Order: sequence, then C-alpha cells, then structure tokens
Amino acid sequence: MGNKKISLWQLLEKQSVEIPIIQRDFAQGRAGNEHLRARFLKSLKNALDTSNELVLDFVYGSEASERFQPLDGQQRLTTLWLLHWYIALRAGELSEVGKRLSNFTYETRISSREFCQQLCDANNFNGFDGKDILGFIEKQTWFYSAWKQDPTIRSILRMLGGCRNTTGYGEDNIYDGIEKLFREEDNFEEYWKDLTSDKPVITFYYLSLRDFGLSDDLYIKMNARGKQLTAFENFKADLIGYIGKQAQETKDDDQKEKWQNFLDPEKGIPIKLDTKWTDLFWKNGGDAKSRQVDERFFAFLNRFFLNHKLAEINGEDDKYYSYLTNKGKENDTQIQYQGIEPYLWKKDVKEGSITYGLFDDLNTIMDNYIASDVQPTDFTCEWNKSFRFIPEYKEDKVTSINQVERVVFYAICKYFKQDKVEENTDKQSLKRWMRVVWNLVSVEDSDGGKAIRTVSEMKNSVAIINNLKSHDVYTSMKNESDEYGENDNLLMKQFKEEVFKAKKISEDNNWENKFIDAEKHAFFNGCICFLLRDEDGSWRIDDFERKWDNAQKFFDNEGVTKEYSINAKLLKAFLYHLGKEKAMEENNFIFDHTKETWRNRILIRK
Repeated sequence: MGNKKISLWQLLEKQSVEIPIIQRDFAQGRAGNEHLRARFLKSLKNALDTSNELVLDFVYGSEASERFQPLDGQQRLTTLWLLHWYIALRAGELSEVGKRLSNFTYETRISSREFCQQLCDANNFNGFDGKDILGFIEKQTWFYSAWKQDPTIRSILRMLGGCRNTTGYGEDNIYDGIEKLFREEDNFEEYWKDLTSDKPVITFYYLSLRDFGLSDDLYIKMNARGKQLTAFENFKADLIGYIGKQAQETKDDDQKEKWQNFLDPEKGIPIKLDTKWTDLFWKNGGDAKSRQVDERFFAFLNRFFLNHKLAEINGEDDKYYSYLTNKGKENDTQIQYQGIEPYLWKKDVKEGSITYGLFDDLNTIMDNYIASDVQPTDFTCEWNKSFRFIPEYKEDKVTSINQVERVVFYAICKYFKQDKVEENTDKQSLKRWMRVVWNLVSVEDSDGGKAIRTVSEMKNSVAIINNLKSHDVYTSMKNESDEYGENDNLLMKQFKEEVFKAKKISEDNNWENKFIDAEKHAFFNGCICFLLRDEDGSWRIDDFERKWDNAQKFFDNEGVTKEYSINAKLLKAFLYHLGKEKAMEENNFIFDHTKETWRNRILIRK
C-alpha cells in the first residue's frame, strides 16, 4: 500500500486492523490521561467542524494475510475507530457499516475482541437515545460485568464517555470523552460523510515495515517497551507535533521545506525514532530484562538537548539547566516529563522555540553513529570504563552521568556531527579524539576532585573542544601554543600538555603509544607533564624514557609502590633531591605514600 495518506475507513475496506497481543493496552483511555485525551479529541472535533484536513502523522506496522498489525499508532487508531463508531451510531449508519467497522479488533484478550464485535452490532443499540453511552452499555445483557476487569475495555469505555468526575460543556470544560465532544444539534450525518468521503478530513500516513526491509524481529524489539504510556512516548509525540507545526506555520519557503523534510515518510525523524534509532538502543541494552528502551532514549535526548544549548546556559540556576539535569534530585535519569514547554529555549523575552539546527544535528549524529562500526567501549578510557554514550539500564535505573561525562558526551556528538567513523582506518580518528578529550577533562585539582564541576568549567572545556577538529585532532593542534601562561588554570595547562604531545606525535608516530602507556599508568589519568618538563617548567622530551622507567617503578594505582614505600625510600630520595627547607614550604611537604599526595606534587605543579 506504500506510504500514502489514507483514512481509517479506507484502510478497513482493504484489510482488517488487529492490535497485536504484544502491544500495550489502550493507554489513551486510562484514568489520569484526561488532559491527553481532551487535547487529542479536541483536534479531531475541530477537523470535523471546520472540514480542514487533519493528518495524524504516521502509522507503521506489519502486514500478513490481509491483516495489518500496527507497531506505532495503535493509540490513535483505536481512538479514531471509536470516533467512527460513535458517529455512525448517532448518524443511524451502524447497521450499514458495522461489518466494515468490525474489521478492527484487539488480539490482546478474548474479552476485548468480543466487546469490539458487540459494539459493531447495531441491534445492541436499538434503545439508545443519544445520552450516556457509558451507562447504556454497562446495563446491557450482552455486557458481562467481568469485562470491567479488562483494562482495554475499561479504557475504551472511558474514551467513549470520559471520566465521571469531569464534564464536557460544563464548568470543568474537560472534553475527555467522545460523547462530551458533541452537542445535540451537531449534524452527525455530515460528520459521517466527512470521515468516509473520497476526501476524508482525518487521515494518516500508512507505512508497512516490510517496505523498508525491516523484519518482524525488529517489530518485536520496538514493542518491548512495556505496557505503560512512558514519558518518552509523550515526549516523542510532542516533538513530532512540534516539527509538524513548524512545517505548517513557517513562512520562509526554504525553512518550510527543511521542516517538511524532517517529516518525510521514509527518511524523516518520526520513522527513524521508531525504527533505526530504537534498534540502536535495543542493541546497546544488554540482556532483555534490562533494555528499558524508552527510559534510556528519554535520558539520551535530555542530555542531547542540554548538550546543544550548553554554550548559552548562564549557570547552575538556569531553568533549562535545572530541568535537564534534574538539579537537586538523585540524577538526570529521574526527570518527570512535564510537556514540551521546558524544552522551548527562551533567550531574553522572546517566545521559546526548538531550533531547526537542533533537529538537524540530532538527525546527523544518530545517522552517523549508526553508520559507524562502534562499540560502547570505544568511548571509554582506562580510568573510566563505566561511561556510556548510549545510556544503559543497570540496578533498576538508567545509568547517570556527571559533569565531566557531559563534556565527553558533547565531544562525541561533535565527532558524529562532523562525520561517521572512517572505514578501514581501525577507528584511528575516533581513538585519537577520545584520548585527547579524556585527558583534557580528567584533570584533578589539589583536593583530588575533578576540575570540571560547574557550568562555567563545563563551558570552558567545551570552548576548547570546539576549536579542535574531531576527525584530525593532532593536525588541528599543531599551531596552538604549548607554553604555559601566567594565568592558566588547570584545564588550560592540561590542554597545552596535549598540544605538546600532539606536536611530538605528528613529528614521530612512535611517541603516540609511549604517551598512551604512560597516561594510563597508575593514577596519572592522562596527565604526564612531570615526564615531559624540566624543573624550570620547560618542555624536554629527551629525558622521557628515563623518567618513565622510574615512574613505573615508583607508582601504582594506589600511590607509591610497595617496594618504594618500605622505609620511605621514595620519600627520602625526594627530600634529598628537593632539600629539607624547600620541602617544608607550604604545599610542598610530602608526608605519606598515597596517590593524593603524590598527585599534588608531580601532576599539579605550579
């Protein structure tokens, strides 16, 4: 059937629609979703009243034996089917069209299937007077009281009649049920014509997964997200709705075309969200019990949104920053979705918006990542093997990230924004990029804490990263100065160390592996300036081998090696070399063998 616009009535003429057993129950009709229902129903009623076409985005699914099983869109399809059924009932058309409407059914439970079939029998509604559809159905002999335990049936009834504690045209003004949408004087015959004509007012894009060469295995993966209406699903729907709004309202022709391209049925963001991108999170999810695709995807997108606007965030009290980091709470994986509003970036007093550039970057980054043969460990370092660019689900929660890792996340996005990993290069450019980035962000202060703790420090490190070429990082550092400045902070000093090392590697590739071996040794975590500088602070490479040999003897992950901590061998040698008076000066006195003490002395020299 391809990827054309179609109405539900037209679809039901060609084949049956069956909500598969693996799908969640009819969540739009759940208690607690009153405002969600009301918003969607209002858009449907508006299309009927104005005769302006409403396109309900995309419906994807699997086809077999003249049966269509939706992967994405079952919520919208069910609500749309109920709207058709109710209008047919009120228009006196149910006896004529009940057979076609019965082509819509649920595979979930026998009770759900039977209930849908009973709705399509016009004889069951001979005594209905157009009022209180919910009460009428529940009083019928064909309606079993046990059906009230079926969550799908409960949700269908709630979608038809709304919650009993809300009203339609009353003071509460919540139209959370189909019946509440309509007044007695509404022309149901005209509504029915609008739904079933050759130019229907409510349509959607119909897409078969088989048209894209996607297997039923992927279909199962993408439905393994559980039975709850997740924050990610609401977020995704709002993002797609936002793109559609921009495509419709943007006046500039060039911009309009760009927004419209995001909605392309085959290559646009909506289809990717539900296919290629979802599959990426599935593949990187570990064992089936802990994949939790929606939660991880939601965390990733929140990090991406913060990443995109980091340069413009003022500080820790910025509302945008506070929301996207879940400031004051356990971590950013506990964010409660509150609607699209917190994501609309506001600068000065202008109306908030999500820029075209954000969606364009997301599209490019995700596509290049998927096109690259990469593993989660390609983005880690020797001293931080737990970091994951694609969040994982461990110990019943999504893995969180700290400020340092946010900068690493930013750097990875920069890499894939530029291009994918080059083929037949052993991932050389990615390895070099990640090495420089981790060395840069891992610098620690005299207290043993990370030097990147605040928004300001994050922005400073991002500013450095932005000036580098991610796919040719050594070349981009050739013309940078490696001389310390009087006011250089720890971050800038580390950057200049990276510049010096990059220059040496560019002169002789043999230096690269030597530097890497030293950087991952003991507690050095990328910082090896003490192996590269003289006592007066000048860079000196010809003494590197001797210093490196000694460093391996003297230090391990905990500090001084056992051999040199016995009888304070290293401490005595240090005091002898430095001189007693100088060693006793503030910040210079060495009193133990721990890595914290020696880090301060050899890695954080002023």
